[in-house]
Amino acid sequence: MKIRLSLILSLLIAAVVAAADFRIDSTAPDGSKLTGTLTLTPPTTLPIPPVPATRPIEIVPQTKPVLLPAMVQRTAPAKNVRGDGFRIPPAQTTATAFVADGWEQNVVVENHPLPTTLYDFFSVRSHPQLPEPEGTYRGQGFYANKCGPIVIDGYYARQSGWQQGQPPQKRDRFRHHIYSNFECQGLIVRNSWLDDAACAAIQSRGPAAEVEDCFLTANGIAMLFTSGAKLKRITIYGGHCYYFPADPATGKPASWAGDVALQAYYPVDMEDIWIVGKPGQGADVTSIPGLKTYHLGAIVSGGNYGKPEWTPPKDSHGNRITKLVTARNCRIVGWPGESFAGASPHDGSGFIVAGRPVDVNAEIDAIRSLMETRQITIKEAVARAQAVVREAARKTLPSEAAQGAAR
Repeated sequence: MKIRLSLILSLLIAAVVAAADFRIDSTAPDGSKLTGTLTLTPPTTLPIPPVPATRPIEIVPQTKPVLLPAMVQRTAPAKNVRGDGFRIPPAQTTATAFVADGWEQNVVVENHPLPTTLYDFFSVRSHPQLPEPEGTYRGQGFYANKCGPIVIDGYYARQSGWQQGQPPQKRDRFRHHIYSNFECQGLIVRNSWLDDAACAAIQSRGPAAEVEDCFLTANGIAMLFTSGAKLKRITIYGGHCYYFPADPATGKPASWAGDVALQAYYPVDMEDIWIVGKPGQGADVTSIPGLKTYHLGAIVSGGNYGKPEWTPPKDSHGNRITKLVTARNCRIVGWPGESFAGASPHDGSGFIVAGRPVDVNAEIDAIRSLMETRQITIKEAVARAQAVVREAARKTLPSEAAQGAAR
């Protein structure tokens, strides 16, 4: 990839000023030419497509800040039917250092039998323009189906499923940062920052997923699993409510719902998970006359996802498993609504529920700016941001809760 000197200079300037423009000249794997101007404006810096790789970028510790390698870009054209930003070819098993901006689906792995690993990539502002039903299921940041196992290690996503300035109803239940469908053969997500999806940061419908060392911020549902999951070292900070359209089959009217950290329809094992509320959380929904708002709860477990085969399994006695959440060393701090809700509410074991919402937006945006201008890795940004939120939340806990083990 050929990168002009102006790109390097502008990136250096971006490290110390609020915004910078640079041009990029590069060639995509399919031979097409990619050109354009990218504006870095923290905290919504937008880079674009993919470069095949055999391993992730390794960062050697430095005594002073060093810019990471530049990313290849692909930005969607300004039209309603934009298609997919980057669809992984069937023979390609890795991709790294790319950004997709503004496509109907930014990154897609589908009809792809091989295991696939994606490292160090950005997805921003994926969104559909077409009305329902054509546009109903579009708008994913990352979509996987009819494919081998997926490993995502170092993924930054922002505003999947909607864009600023669109009607509030565009932030609906169908659009997510990661959408792993039924025929995806496995999902592992590590070291990723998933921010402000229309609905879920992670919706996994395939075989049991593993998520660890992630930072999930301001999503309608942070994580939703229909086939179980193992979760470790995750911080969920803030949430919002998404648009739930009217359901003619049940007669339920349209509403706003959300502020969910975990929605579990199958057994989920959680360890070292912090769920931390923001001041004023849930008050960001644009008012629409006649619509109610429901803060569904931090941990929502049980129920039927829609079909009998998606219902939790039976034990050796033929009884449905009702305890869907196993938790160790977890916290719920200042989250709106109930702590444990759903058809089979968790009994609270493994959690400390205490404290109040915290406001660390300035600190989080500063970390985000360093990541978006490629001064630190996504992995490092996630670690720093988790530490900031947890330390602020810990200060609101009673001393015995701050120091003691979860019950």
